[in-house]
Amino acid sequence: MERIYKEIKDRIDRIAFDLLWPGFKQYDFAIYDQYKVCTHNRTFPITEQFIGNTTIKFEGNQIAIWNISLHDLDDLDLLSAAIIHEMFHAHQVTMGESRFYSDLDALSYPLEYGNLNLKANEFIALSEAINANDYDYMHKLFIDFVTIRNMRFDLIGEDSTYEKSIETVEGTAEYVKLKALYILNQYSYEKQVSVMTSRLNSIGLDLLDTRTIAYYSGALVCLLADELNLNYKRPIVPNLDFNYDLICSLLKMEMNSEMEISQYTEIRDLIQENDKSTIQCVKDIIENENVAVIEGDFHVKAYDPMNMKRIDKFVYHKHFLGISKEDVTEFILGPTVIETDGEDFKRFFRYYRVDDEFVS
Repeated sequence: MERIYKEIKDRIDRIAFDLLWPGFKQYDFAIYDQYKVCTHNRTFPITEQFIGNTTIKFEGNQIAIWNISLHDLDDLDLLSAAIIHEMFHAHQVTMGESRFYSDLDALSYPLEYGNLNLKANEFIALSEAINANDYDYMHKLFIDFVTIRNMRFDLIGEDSTYEKSIETVEGTAEYVKLKALYILNQYSYEKQVSVMTSRLNSIGLDLLDTRTIAYYSGALVCLLADELNLNYKRPIVPNLDFNYDLICSLLKMEMNSEMEISQYTEIRDLIQENDKSTIQCVKDIIENENVAVIEGDFHVKAYDPMNMKRIDKFVYHKHFLGISKEDVTEFILGPTVIETDGEDFKRFFRYYRVDDEFVS
């Protein structure tokens, strides 16, 4: 593991961080597996502090951490760029980033046809803009994207804040990752951008994965803003506007008032399929013969935002859930369903879990 750490560090040292984003600098990082952790100065047995790929406070410093897998070793350039993504999160925390939005509040995000059909149209315009070779055509497509998005944001109102937040916090980190990857390995960079545009350009379940898809749209909007010479980048300080709003404020062209909106009727089937899948996940827990039902006044303290979904008043947490009751916090591993009032998803009065071995 020490050898892998050194190879990653050698790559990261080739990057001029302040050229990726104003004020950005290199942060310490650690890599780990199920047995041990490797940092810049030592290797030691794994502790409970090392969970996921993220940023943590470690020995007084904000650092990036990465759980190494065999798949990661296939492309050390991509892995190094991914760790720089996590370093950017360390930078955000250190500099007082304030544009976060709760994933629990986003459980009420409208996965409805009107919203998702417009989103499909805007993402197709965005992905085509990324692939455009002509500046004027790229600019026209970007205006199309903004026009459709503004129509959609008018439709969903305050729920648009969640998308703008994820695009800013996670999308910028993904953008920084791409810019670093371009320096390390242009072929790998082009492959990653191709994957992103393909996912944006397809009518599939990605449309319903609001959080993940915003990583991609946020990164690609930044790349396009670069291509269009928009001076949108700001050093991170508290209370900045969202990236999307900063970029839109710099556009010098009127919106396209004659946009034709395509109707993708298959989206209705995707919504139905997603609801059916979520209902089944919930039923597999609450109707299981070995289910344990625990009642009380609980608050959600920790969760995996990539692996939770809601149907009506029930929220399914696939991997783990941190809950508190009377100031005592407990972590529950494995699939869990919480029952809420259907409005406040930070608080719940009942949860269900299966005590024996259960595979979701």
